[in-house]
Amino acid sequence: MQIVEAVAAEAERQGAARVDAVHLRIGALAGIDKRALAFAWDLATENTVAAGSRLAFEDVPLVVSCPSCGQERRPESNWQLACPACPGIEPNILGGRELQLTAMELPA
Repeated sequence: MQIVEAVAAEAERQGAARVDAVHLRIGALAGIDKRALAFAWDLATENTVAAGSRLAFEDVPLVVSCPSCGQERRPESNWQLACPACPGIEPNILGGRELQLTAMELPA
């Protein structure tokens, strides 16, 4: 619902009566099920400027760096966080937690 509220506020700021599409960046660790979000979108946007709009997703991969050796990498799995180059087991997460509203498409 926060996404819908943000979309409605920005549409109002832009003077738009309708939103055609909403673009979101979703990180691998964000805990967002894109299918569930897409399923709920129609209900969540009912009677708003975003009613009937489509969702477009951009996946953001998990990116970590090892504080011990400095190696930066993209693990193939969210469970492969331990550094393969040294005994470091607590990586710094550089990317993959995002849930960002990046763009809206408004009618011409």
